[in-house]
Amino acid sequence: MAAYLVDPFIQQTLEELQDDPRELRRYKDFSLYADLLPFIPTNIKAFVQSQLGIDRDFTELDLTNKEIAELDRMIFEQGLIDPSKIDYPDYNTGSGYSDITRNVPGLAAKAYKVSTDEIKNNPEKYNVSDPQTGESITLAEAEKRYPGILSPKSISIKDFSNPAFNLKTFLGKADVLVDEKGNLIIEDIYDFGSPKTNVKEKEGLKGVGLGDNPVYEAARRLPLYNPLNTEYSVNLDLGTKEEYEKRKARQNRAVGGFVESGVSIQNILDGI
Repeated sequence: MAAYLVDPFIQQTLEELQDDPRELRRYKDFSLYADLLPFIPTNIKAFVQSQLGIDRDFTELDLTNKEIAELDRMIFEQGLIDPSKIDYPDYNTGSGYSDITRNVPGLAAKAYKVSTDEIKNNPEKYNVSDPQTGESITLAEAEKRYPGILSPKSISIKDFSNPAFNLKTFLGKADVLVDEKGNLIIEDIYDFGSPKTNVKEKEGLKGVGLGDNPVYEAARRLPLYNPLNTEYSVNLDLGTKEEYEKRKARQNRAVGGFVESGVSIQNILDGI
């Protein structure tokens, strides 16, 4: 495109984003992940970074457009169960815990020296520790509290096209803070455990297969053996609720303009 066409377009965009600091940053500032690798989901990029030993903070600049839009929907529209933190049910992937659960039946079978079929068929007979409270509960009760932990869902390529799933397996649980200007900030540590913790986990997993969700289970086990495994900070500044409402109104106006001119919005989005 000729420079005389590009420059006015850039100037117009910059003017439109003056009341939206977050999107202005995402438009002006360079991100290796968002600008050069937008077609790769953030959960994959974050995992690869950690396993290559790269200690680099993740910010809102690194998310794909669909992922940050999904966070906006979760926090500003849907609302969180607990406004001070994101938890797995907030992602509403439709799979409960089944898309992120480890091989719980296999671990329980090892502990009780029975088959996984026995564990699945008689969950009321066997106990585990509640991951949040630490109390001893039956597997049947655990399934009620964390639906899907006894029936892991095998991850497919289709899951990675879902921004909610990508965020669920990138952020998981995370703190949500509000700064003095009203900006909502998500803070987390991307971490697969310390060497001391990993030694204990490796011992516990000896003889336990990958279960019904082998891709996820294998990915979770890799850091146990990888000496490059590195943790790093995640800090996502989503801006204020007021900025979100202005952003949404601006996007609605843009959609209305395209519709009136006969342009297919879906065709445009498909090309992003």
